Amino acid sequence: MTRYAPYMLCMLIMAALAVLLRQPAPIAAEAAMQPVAAAPQNAREAWAVDLLARLGNTQPTPALIGFMVDWSIAEDAGDGALNRNNAYNTTLCLPGRMTGAINGDGACGVQGYATWQDGIEATARTLEQNNFAGIRAALLANDADAAKRELWAAPWAASHYGYGAAWPQ
Repeated sequence: MTRYAPYMLCMLIMAALAVLLRQPAPIAAEAAMQPVAAAPQNAREAWAVDLLARLGNTQPTPALIGFMVDWSIAEDAGDGALNRNNAYNTTLCLPGRMTGAINGDGACGVQGYATWQDGIEATARTLEQNNFAGIRAALLANDADAAKRELWAAPWAASHYGYGAAWPQ
């Protein structure tokens, strides 16, 4: 038995080293992680990042930021919506924090908001409504393709953005 002791000790040391030096398997969520978007390069990207963060997505992918930028361009290709602090042309009433008037029927129409943050808040509250659940879920899942499909199919989007025909290229 003592003749095999050095071999057994060597095998025991190798087994211990294998256990100690073993790399853990990646967690499923880590394995499926997508790249995170870089810092915003312009106002539309900044709007997208701030809005997504307000909704709960603090790690948006470049594809999702691209979708959000395209959506803002589809809403208003100029600077008008951005100048009104309303990149996605929401109609949510935020009395005391908007620059537009409430119509006689209580509706607000597309608004201007007093500050960037007021516009982000109004847009986030709009997207938190039940009729935006599919879009919101896709935004939180970093699924730009699903968000686009949900947006184009939304019953409140009368034009449906031409199902892509009127989408920025």
